Amino acid sequence: MAIIVAFAFQGSRGIYDTTEGRYAEVAREMLESGNYLEPTLMYRPHWTKPPLAYWAIAGGIKIFGHNGWGARFYNAVAFILTVLLVTHIGMLLWDKRAGIVAGFIYSTSIFTVIAMNTISTDTLLALWEIAAVYGYLKASKAADTKGIRKWGLVMWISFGLGFFTKGPPALLPLLAISAWHYMNRKPWKLFTLPGVGIFLVIGFWWYALVIFRHPELWDYFIGRELIDRVATDSFHRNSEWYQPFILYLPLLTIGAGFWFYYLIKIFIEKDLFRIKILWNYLRVGKTGAFLFFWISIPLLIFFISRSRLPFYVLPLYAPVALIIGRGIGHKISLQKVILIAMISTMGLIGLKGFAAQYPRKNNMKQLFSVCRDLGEKDVQVVSYLESKLYGLQFYLDGNLTRLSWRKTPWSDNIIENFIDNKVKRADDIRYIFIAHQSLGHHLKNILVAKGVDYKEKQNSFWRIYYTVPEKSS
Repeated sequence: MAIIVAFAFQGSRGIYDTTEGRYAEVAREMLESGNYLEPTLMYRPHWTKPPLAYWAIAGGIKIFGHNGWGARFYNAVAFILTVLLVTHIGMLLWDKRAGIVAGFIYSTSIFTVIAMNTISTDTLLALWEIAAVYGYLKASKAADTKGIRKWGLVMWISFGLGFFTKGPPALLPLLAISAWHYMNRKPWKLFTLPGVGIFLVIGFWWYALVIFRHPELWDYFIGRELIDRVATDSFHRNSEWYQPFILYLPLLTIGAGFWFYYLIKIFIEKDLFRIKILWNYLRVGKTGAFLFFWISIPLLIFFISRSRLPFYVLPLYAPVALIIGRGIGHKISLQKVILIAMISTMGLIGLKGFAAQYPRKNNMKQLFSVCRDLGEKDVQVVSYLESKLYGLQFYLDGNLTRLSWRKTPWSDNIIENFIDNKVKRADDIRYIFIAHQSLGHHLKNILVAKGVDYKEKQNSFWRIYYTVPEKSS
């Protein structure tokens, strides 16, 4: 079922700007340049994330081509592996039935499937974080020292891969694991020299290399990518104090889809809305307390952080699925669980198929289709006052020129200079000018003032003006 949900219409929807387009374009530029260590965006250095996610995206593009299927292939694989991990964690904590039900829940929840259909680091990060928790639980239940060491290394390797995917956020489950480990006075050592050492090698080698090559990146990584994201609203990402309540909590609850009913039912039956009950779980040290730590400690950090995006809390949905799986595992029949999962699957596949056809301004595949219909072999696509459109650049194999009315850090040229030096001097190239509907009249006035012969095409979101080369006419 996870395979069906993961691959059905996985690449049918166009790549959305800006997040999907940014990740896809960075991966495409890696393939084009052959430089897999120093990511670029718009052919300029782009240091916001380590390269592991870009490598994963590039691998899919290499196999399936420059399209949504290639760019999202890695997410489907990561999602399926995560479902298996959630299932096995449920088996470790309780029994086989609870694990299987939790796996069904994770694979057919709205939140996890939408995240899996979105090009970003989050589904891959969730895989590594959940793998780290699995390694810790296996070590906790190991019968001998050898087993503890082996699964402890699995935990640290997973944390290293998570850090190599998204940096410090990958370590949030380690806070929960540490709190649980020392509160319950586990007899084995959590922080071992081999474990921490292998984590540092996997997680930090790339940072060390690029800082060695570009010493100024030390201040960038510490100041911009760590301190600013946590302590300031310089990223303008839902920084208001109330945003976590209306952003994160609904995703972790209503995002369960049909399973949300059982989540609420469990909380009511177990009286989990009361602080005293939760404290008793923590004091006794039951398995539910571990899940509480797993959710609450990282969630508290996300509440405090000033940079907030919906998929940040995706790794925290695994314990939610496990709570529901445990709560209903032996209370409703497996046949009913499968029926709910099948209905959810059909709904989610329908949602993915609908999203592929629904017109959206940020769907760059739809904009690319318009350009492709207008363009021929020798065509140059030009955007006006659009600083991003990364997804369009991805579909165009990098053949996008960004223009502004004045010099800016993101523009390739000033529009008047471009028209004088390029458009008027080329009689065999078709130029396609793209502008947002609200800016179309401004672009049109410039073309008219410069004496450019053009034709016009509009849709619901964009104004498109294209020249007709003399040879074509």
